[in-house]
Amino acid sequence: MKHAKVILLLMSCLFLSCKEEVKGFDLSMLIKDEIEGTYHYIEEERIDLFLPLDFYRINEADHKDIAALISDEKERQAFEKAMEIQSFLKDKTYNFIAQKYSAWLALTMLPVTPFTRKEAGQVLFYINRRYDKIQDITGVYNEKISSSFSATSKANIVNVVYKSIALDNKLENRVSYDNVYVISTKKKTIMIILTTLERVDFSGVISKIKLEDG
Repeated sequence: MKHAKVILLLMSCLFLSCKEEVKGFDLSMLIKDEIEGTYHYIEEERIDLFLPLDFYRINEADHKDIAALISDEKERQAFEKAMEIQSFLKDKTYNFIAQKYSAWLALTMLPVTPFTRKEAGQVLFYINRRYDKIQDITGVYNEKISSSFSATSKANIVNVVYKSIALDNKLENRVSYDNVYVISTKKKTIMIILTTLERVDFSGVISKIKLEDG
């Protein structure tokens, strides 16, 4: 749980403090039949994550370059401190960014918790409870604007979309959107958080993820 708070803090630092505001995803790119992208294989988790072009994975060695994009000194220090804390946390999170779209995606491994439509309400409660605590940590108000359950032959998915508004006057009520997906199979449960400056439909991308249970 601490790990998710840190990830959300990182996303707030990156997207609420960039020197130049760039437009979010072109919605037509995400809803058309063929999405232009590539797979990123996370070998240690046996997960093949499909992402639109321009996304790339960031590691600890990339943190300094990302910090350089943050103009506000306090926010930059918060980002650097958060990344330092993240390196000591036990939960496994894999981070991807697309600077062209000011987009950040965090994939976190969760304890294996298979759920059905009947238990989807409990998953939603779990996500909402996390977000209820974000305001105290980040100074960002999160408003839930939609939630849904879907299922494929191999996985069940809970999706929640939040509108995040910075309450700090220095950030001039900057708005971003979080697309949260909790995806569960018989042997894996993951959480994906996509943060963008505009609301997007990411379901076409999520549907392409490959979770190897073997």
